[in-house]
Amino acid sequence: MRAEVIRLQRNLGTTTVYVTHDQVEAMTMGSRVAVLRDGLLQQVDRPQVLYDHPDNVFVAAFIGSPSMNLYQGRIEGTATAARVIFGAHSFSLPDQGTEGDEFSGSDGQEVIVGIRPEWLVEQTPDNADWPSVRARVELLEALGSELVAHTTIEAAAAEIDTPELAEASVGDSRDGAPCLARLSPRSQVAVGDTIDLAINTPSVHLFDALSDVVIGVDVGGTKTHAAAFDRHFNVITDLTVPTLAGGVEQVGAGIISTVAALQSNGQQLKGVGIGLPGIVDSSAGLVRHAINLGIGDDALDIVSRLNATLGVPCWIANDVNAAALGVYEILRRDHRGLRDLVYLSIGTGIAAGVILDGRIYRGHNGFAGDIGHFCIDPDGPRCVCGLQGCLEAVASGTALSRQWPAAGPHSSVEALFAAADRGDDEATLILGRAVEHLTRAVHILALTFDVDRIVIGGGVADVGASLLMDFLEQGLNRLQSRSPFTRALNLCDRIMLKPPEPVGVIGAAALARRSPSG
Repeated sequence: MRAEVIRLQRNLGTTTVYVTHDQVEAMTMGSRVAVLRDGLLQQVDRPQVLYDHPDNVFVAAFIGSPSMNLYQGRIEGTATAARVIFGAHSFSLPDQGTEGDEFSGSDGQEVIVGIRPEWLVEQTPDNADWPSVRARVELLEALGSELVAHTTIEAAAAEIDTPELAEASVGDSRDGAPCLARLSPRSQVAVGDTIDLAINTPSVHLFDALSDVVIGVDVGGTKTHAAAFDRHFNVITDLTVPTLAGGVEQVGAGIISTVAALQSNGQQLKGVGIGLPGIVDSSAGLVRHAINLGIGDDALDIVSRLNATLGVPCWIANDVNAAALGVYEILRRDHRGLRDLVYLSIGTGIAAGVILDGRIYRGHNGFAGDIGHFCIDPDGPRCVCGLQGCLEAVASGTALSRQWPAAGPHSSVEALFAAADRGDDEATLILGRAVEHLTRAVHILALTFDVDRIVIGGGVADVGASLLMDFLEQGLNRLQSRSPFTRALNLCDRIMLKPPEPVGVIGAAALARRSPSG
């Protein structure tokens, strides 16, 4: 098929653009290849140049089969005696140069170490002076002309932003970082062997780990929190400023100035992610009906504005969806098998952000998880949406404040939780009724999405976390005591409070770290 297309193109004698997701097709058919990620050009060059000199980690991981080995590393030492450290291994930067010479004078610089499988060979007396890595052989692929060894080494695999690339190029190992090596087809190695692989260091690539800096912006009704993150979601710098909530023009200008302030630190930006309230059309990059920001029917086109003003790619999401993604990014560090969760945000209103298979689930019209407008009590008060007895009308911070007006310097919700904590009967009754409704909401979410975790957060949870969780667990236990089926859901084991980190800004940054769909 490829040969026929090439022959046809040559016979026609015309310039042809061929679009494909298959890098093998692109490399074998194109005289020049353009690599795009989410519609953005990453690199364009002759196929061999792309393979030998990738401009960034994405191109390095995408081009080549088997894929390049990529590890977290750092530079130690001065320009005249610099070493690259990755896991338990290290090598000196050779005088004849590597792809990472620009880092040789940066002591402590974080880098991504890239090693093609063919640059790892079995150590022999002929290459005994080469640096090496100790590897355990897990699998062998005998291909006739070569032997591809799947091994593990003591190092930390670099994180690849696109899940498909991560799976293809890094794999998964509990005992170490995966390492692919192309060996002689007549090698005597066997599965289970521990071998030394010599590194052809002049061919090693070093990528600046900070070249993938992303900015996350969490826009609230009164304040905006923004931060720049490295590829490991460590905060490089952050700032909190008042939100300019005066309509489309002011909100847009405020976000742009905030991003520009972080960008002025000289970091090379990969992109910006923004979480905002209101109705967010992520695919079109538009925000409408963010009432607290003064945005009505006139849409805020922040994606185009930011791109035009600062030349930075941008992605947006509803603030609760962004927070859900932030929760997921934090929890998956310690729960490697975590794929699905629901983040139930209880604040002025109530909404849920749904993460399925590691990505935001928005639904057909983008309203998935808008459980605040589910009728939970048909005889309850009228909701601002016009319906009767919505969850938001009976269990949100607004609903609690209406039932327990503030009489002092603290907010109504704070005063309610404080009174309930002291044992006040009326406060306990009000809070108990609200949590009974929230218990039903948790039950509905568990049955609908059957996720690994249901995480409770939002302003109300921040105020009375411990008491709220006590009430929720009591309500879930009562619910489970009445039904063996419900008991089998193990609801109490699946709910938890949100982590203490700023999930909104982390989730916004994750939008830029991932594909546009989150």
